Amino acid sequence: MAGTELDRPELDPSNDPLWQRLETCDLDDIDAAFKFSDRLARENGWKPDYARRVIEEYKRFCYLAVRTGHDVTPSDAVDQSWHLPLSYSRNYWDAFCATILQTDLHHDPTQGGEAEAAKYRDWYRATLESYEQLSGEEPPEDI
Repeated sequence: MAGTELDRPELDPSNDPLWQRLETCDLDDIDAAFKFSDRLARENGWKPDYARRVIEEYKRFCYLAVRTGHDVTPSDAVDQSWHLPLSYSRNYWDAFCATILQTDLHHDPTQGGEAEAAKYRDWYRATLESYEQLSGEEPPEDI
């Protein structure tokens, strides 16, 4: 099964260029009058500070998606943060995936049903375990 202790690589972002690129990546275009974080907050009814925190968790999720070696799935808030970049398709594929992640990161929503629900629960559990390994702490409860 994906995500078992035996097949999970050690996550050490301290010297990982991917982590460094994600940490310095700002999804807000400083020249934009209506920034990405503002749009994310508005579309989800969130306060701006919460939206910025979700964006940081989205970047951690992207790191996990690329580095864990197993399938991952985001929390609902992080998933909302992923949907918005997908709507900026040119920037998502040509800049974020190509330059920051240096790989494609596809979004595959559930097809529904109990088998899919069980699969995503397993993936989410593995995601949380890898998150804790990465950060040494549990993910924020509110995100």
